[in-house]
Amino acid sequence: MTEDPFFHRPQYANDLAQQLLKPTALQLQVRSGVFISGICRIGKTTFLRQDLIPALESMLRSHCTHFLQRHNQLHQRAGVGH
Repeated sequence: MTEDPFFHRPQYANDLAQQLLKPTALQLQVRSGVFISGICRIGKTTFLRQDLIPALESMLRSHCTHFLQRHNQLHQRAGVGH
């Protein structure tokens, strides 16, 4: 079994994903994008590929599932067919 050569930062990735997808009122007022900087070969792209993108995908999947369930519940209550 090979050991994972990456230093994963799942909590940081989840926090950043949360800020991007569900920002607080303050975050909406002060943000204008994401900027990740650092010297070469310290893991910026690896962090994006291995941690942040999976966290964003997971959060979006969860959000879409919740949205569709709520949408279906509302339609069922209203007696609207699909």
